Amino acid sequence: MTETNWQTTFQAQGAVYEGGVIKHFGDAAKELNDTQASNVLCDLSHTGLLALSGEDALAFLQGQVTNDVKALD
Repeated sequence: MTETNWQTTFQAQGAVYEGGVIKHFGDAAKELNDTQASNVLCDLSHTGLLALSGEDALAFLQGQVTNDVKALD
């Protein structure tokens, strides 16, 4: 994994990396509490990107996720 601005940001927040992946920020109980009390940054670098196109893309995606994609800009 190459270093990115996100990794620099996470490291400044105390991220502990193992094998190029964030394992924790040092205090699991505090991390859990923070997710319930405020906005948090999450490393999603392990996820992929899905690109949909075509006339039925919106209807298809609406049926696949729990968000109301029709309300998105």
